[in-house]
Amino acid sequence: MANQYNNRQMTHRAGEAKAPVSFRNNRFFTSGTDWYFSTREGIDQGPFPNRISAHDAIQKYIREKQFMS
Repeated sequence: MANQYNNRQMTHRAGEAKAPVSFRNNRFFTSGTDWYFSTREGIDQGPFPNRISAHDAIQKYIREKQFMS
């Protein structure tokens, strides 16, 4: 399967200057066969059975954080 995550165009975060977007560290990591993601707050979320599940979960996490602010 092609890595669909590395080919996405990066966009600016709310409040960021409109200068070129620099590389952001990968928030996904594995431990054994489990996948996790790290939040900006430094909290690791998981485990998830695969990277796609972790990616879906981080998208949900971001939407919930945006809704709360």
